[in-house]
Parts: sequence; C-alpha cells; structure tokens
Amino acid sequence: MITNDGKEVISKYLLGQAPSYATHISIGCGADPLDLLDPEQSDASTKKRMNFEMNRVPIISKGFVEEDGITKIAFTAKLPTENRYEITEVGLWSSANNSLAKGFDSRTIFDFEENWEAHDSTIEPVILLSDLGSNGVVEDNGLKIFKINNEHALLEETERRNRKEGPRFLNNSIFVRGDSANIESIDFNISSASSDGTLVEYTSTSSSNTFVIGDNVTISGCADSNFDFVSAEVTSVTSNSFTITKPVAAGTTNGGIAWKTGTWTPEEDEEGFMSKHIHLKNISLNISKNNPSDIISFAFSVIDKTSIGSGTPEYVKILIEFLRNELNKDVGFAKAEIYIPSYALTNDRYKVISFPVSDLINTPDFSSDQITVAKIYCQVTTQGVGSLVGSDEHYVALDGIRIDNVSTVNPLYKMVGYSSTRTVDGYPIIKYRNSNNFVEFRFGIGVT
Repeated sequence: MITNDGKEVISKYLLGQAPSYATHISIGCGADPLDLLDPEQSDASTKKRMNFEMNRVPIISKGFVEEDGITKIAFTAKLPTENRYEITEVGLWSSANNSLAKGFDSRTIFDFEENWEAHDSTIEPVILLSDLGSNGVVEDNGLKIFKINNEHALLEETERRNRKEGPRFLNNSIFVRGDSANIESIDFNISSASSDGTLVEYTSTSSSNTFVIGDNVTISGCADSNFDFVSAEVTSVTSNSFTITKPVAAGTTNGGIAWKTGTWTPEEDEEGFMSKHIHLKNISLNISKNNPSDIISFAFSVIDKTSIGSGTPEYVKILIEFLRNELNKDVGFAKAEIYIPSYALTNDRYKVISFPVSDLINTPDFSSDQITVAKIYCQVTTQGVGSLVGSDEHYVALDGIRIDNVSTVNPLYKMVGYSSTRTVDGYPIIKYRNSNNFVEFRFGIGVT
C-alpha cells in the first residue's frame, strides 16, 4: 500500500522537487503474520516506520508486472545471503537513511549476537546449544541462559507456529529461562478502571493501596491498552484506588497491574536465590542526541518448553538496565520495566514493545554517552501450588532492541509504501541463512 507520505513524495518527484521516489526496501518482524484472506492492517496508509525493522537493502531493479489482470509497478531488492529472517512486514523507502539525522538516525542497538555473558554470583559465557532437543521438547541441560540456532527444526513445529512463537531476527538468539530471575515489586492489582476523558481512576478489590499523591506509577496489562502508561503521576488516592490525569477516551476497562515506577528489584541474596541475567560490557549506547520522542522498540518471544504447550504464563517481567558504573548502581542509570499479562500471551507469543526515549526511568545525572554496561533480567511466572513461581517450562527468546528517529523531519525521507506479508498458513515468511533471496514490493496502477 502507498502510504500518505508516499503520495506526498510522488507529487514532489513528479514536480522535480525530489531526486527519487523509492530507493530501498526494508523487511521487518514486528507485524502480526497474516493469511491470504486477512485484510491489511487498518493504519497501513498512515504508518511512518516499521513495527520492527530488521534490515534495509537497495533496490536493484524496477519494472512492470501483470498480476491477476492488473498492471503493477514492481521494485526488487536482494537480501543478504548470510542472514536468517522471519519476515512479517515490508516497507518501501525514498532513501537509505535520513541525511538530516547525522549520527542519531534509526538503528539497531542490540541484535543479541554480541558477546553477552551470563551473570549471577559467577560470570559465564552464553553457550551455544548445538542440539536444542527432539520430540518437541527443549532440552536446556540445566542451563538457565543459553544461545540457540534459530533454524533448529524444533522451533518450526506447527504447534509453535500457531502460537506465533519463536525468534525471527538473524541466525542465533539468546534464551533466558523463566525461573532465572525473581523480579520483586509491590503491585497494585487492578480490577477495574474508568475514565471521564481527563481523569482516570484505577480500583482494586483486593490490594491495599500504598501509592501517595505525587508518586509516578507504571500501569500495564489493562484489557484496553489505552489505559496503560509507562509513567503517570498519582493525583489522588483512597485505600483501594488511585487517580491520574491523562487524556483517555471516556469508558471503562478491567485487569492489569500498577507499580511505583522504577522500583523493580531483582532478588540478589547470595545465600539463597540470586537472579541470573545477561550482561554486556563496553557498550556504546549514545542516544544523547536523539529527541525524547524517538522510539525504542524491544522484540522478543515467549517460548514453551514443549511444542504441545506448557500452559499460558501468568505474566512475563523483563527489566532492562543501562549503567554508567557497575560499582555504584544508584547513579547514572536508565531502566525500562516491561510487563506482559497472561491474556496477551494466549494466541501471540511474539512481542514488540515500543516506548519513547522519554519513558526510560533514569536518574537526573543520566547521560547515555557515558553508559558502559547493559543488563537484562527475565521472569516468566506460572501458577504453582498455592502461589506464583518462576517457570522452568518457559523461556524468553531475545531478538533485538532498536531506536527509530521519528523527530527529525526531512521532507525527502519517508516510508512511501508499507504492507504486512501474507502466506497461505498465516506464518512469517522465512528467509534461511546462506541462501539467495530477493524481496519485491508491488503496487497497482490505474486502479480506483
């Protein structure tokens, strides 16, 4: 589909005000896989970026093709031979990058093929498991953190595909078992929420409210995601409710939890359970020139130990930390707290969580050009005997973290076309490693 921005660029190109209409094609993994009968997503014409862009390649040929009696313009590009991708979206771009963005353009920050280590009270390399298992069961050999080959047949079983489960980006992924960390927090369990268009009230029938006026809280997992916020200030409280001021359309919802922003704490008692996490040193995370409105996106998948399914988790927590100094973790840091509720994992185990840079939880002295360490904790929780427990039957497969510059306006740099991909079975299109493949973007002409 030609985007609204694409129509604008076409007009400028025809008037000689733009050097080109389309020079590159991008592939992404963040859209829901569609089957042949599914309609295009409703916001395709207004999209300005991919849900999660994996790569962008130059167009090598242009021409006309006949398809179903319709003449179409076709743009073709060649994908990198060595990499594996599971593609669910394709974009068409007017240039390779935003020339006005200089050193703070859209880019992948981590693809998890870096030299991450597994940390708790010890430091270990993340081991590549050459044999992931058989008969539909992941065999982790007791490892809570390991690396896998994304082309393993166990990950391509039909049951997993139907859950939209599995990594999609590049050749290898890091798996973190659900019981590797215990992320402690004081949660306010939301039973219902209502908005009058300006004030939003959250109520619980079982939780005692510990929030006070002025607290910044994170709200996640509401049945209506418009009621979810990464950071909102509490404006009034009762014993079982709190209120924030946000422009949410008048209405009601239910479910979800809230917690005081920035208070998630991994359990780190060396005499008992010590949370295991992945750790990367000597990083270069310089987003200091990016606008606070630029978007950070985190792509990952929740994986069942067995292909037939280990049951839907109660929730998933992921804590991302960027640190200036490992020895003093209370200064110069930024964090992101990600919560996925049970209902969001029932039919779709692949997630892309996006938020503006301004929603990072940081200290006043945070400066991204001084960050040297990244840490990621993952917890998957299931119902145990009388209580919730970390699950050794689930994993979080880490795919990528990227930043999209949406703030630097360039009238000649636009995503001019966008489409979710379609297959007969509604699965992602797989481009295997060490294979020659082309991607083609087509759109009809002379059609009303």
